Amino acid sequence: MANSVDDLFHYIPPIQVVDRLITEFFEQVNWRYGVPERWFRDVLQQMWSHLHHSTGNPTQINPNWIMLLFAVIASAPPSCYEEIQDRSALWAQLRSNDDYFMCATMARRLVEDDFLNEPNHSLMVSAADGSVLGCLATPLLCDYLAQRGRVSEAWKLAGNAIRSAESVGMHRDPEWKLWQTMSEDEKALRRAGWWGLFIMEKYVYFVLFPVFGKLTRPTFVAAESVRLFLPGHKFSGLRCTTPSPIPRSTQMVLEAVLISDKTC
Repeated sequence: MANSVDDLFHYIPPIQVVDRLITEFFEQVNWRYGVPERWFRDVLQQMWSHLHHSTGNPTQINPNWIMLLFAVIASAPPSCYEEIQDRSALWAQLRSNDDYFMCATMARRLVEDDFLNEPNHSLMVSAADGSVLGCLATPLLCDYLAQRGRVSEAWKLAGNAIRSAESVGMHRDPEWKLWQTMSEDEKALRRAGWWGLFIMEKYVYFVLFPVFGKLTRPTFVAAESVRLFLPGHKFSGLRCTTPSPIPRSTQMVLEAVLISDKTC
């Protein structure tokens, strides 16, 4: 389907279609994942500006971002695809969500093959930006697979992403004194990425794998091993005065998962 980032860009819908799909994603679906909307839209605008520049080169854009973008597009509600389908002019340029899911997995494969391991241009300045963006995309891809009965594949994908997240210290709070200085955006992305993986792994573990009342596989992460404070909390355990990096609805899902983790 695609062998390079440049190939993948041919599958991105027109701007107005992308805007419609991501608007519906954030309004109806993102409560399960907690992708920071303001940050996402800012980076998307940077991508459009880069591509419309006279020297804009798709191969200079981080493929991890492309994976996240296609994952969000593929996860937009089916009703949105149906609505766009009724508008024939736009539908001619819109593929199915299965096609966009495949584009996301192609981008992930490029990342795994170390394609553009050190890009000349990145949409986020960080040594770990690729891993963080990939971890943000993974819960969406896992959920997409699980909803179509491919639970074992979702399980393996979540496990790989958790190991990647741990390798760059995403399970440790960004306020840890030994970290180098991070921007507020990077702190929020690291927290959202880790807790998104945590929720998805527990969802697959508790909801999809139990057989005859028994859990059939080991969990990847024990809550007590995490050194990352919950959204809305500081090191003192008091409520944080700054806005949470993930929506309140996502926090509620996380709290329910943690309760289930302690009772099983």
